[in-house]
Amino acid sequence: MDSSDLYLRLDRSGTILNWDGAGLEDGQDLALLGRKIHSLLPAQVVPGFLQGLGRVVDEQVTSSIEYMLPVQDSEHYYEARLYPYSDEQVVTIISDVTERRRAERDLLRAHAELELIVQERTSALRTAYAELAKAEERYRSVFENAVEGIYCATPGGELLEVNPALARMLGYPGPA
Repeated sequence: MDSSDLYLRLDRSGTILNWDGAGLEDGQDLALLGRKIHSLLPAQVVPGFLQGLGRVVDEQVTSSIEYMLPVQDSEHYYEARLYPYSDEQVVTIISDVTERRRAERDLLRAHAELELIVQERTSALRTAYAELAKAEERYRSVFENAVEGIYCATPGGELLEVNPALARMLGYPGPA
């Protein structure tokens, strides 16, 4: 358990039987003990929390619920992890996961930006490839249809390619 986590032991109905942890001011333990956990949660979180609580007690499995609370003009995200404690009790560890959520959001934003860059560069490469293919086609047309003899050779004089006009000039039926 992290030092900033809040530990709660709850019964099946969500009554707080015990608690420990950071984030609460002195004297709040008296205000927490005996209260229903759902009186501390936002209304939209209560059904999922109570469903998770019932599942943990009935099936003796773990459950996790994430929710948001407004704290001092900003959104804070929390994760409540519920573990079976006994046949009728559950241990709940509540952690502030705001920084993790922000990091995940930033990572998703960066991923989307990178995807956009990849799409733009892929499009630019396709355009460049199409232009290169057109240029190669123009070169090939000039090379094949020129009336002058054109050839490509190595620095040592070995012929690599000749056009049809040069082949005819040299007495061959066409380039080999």
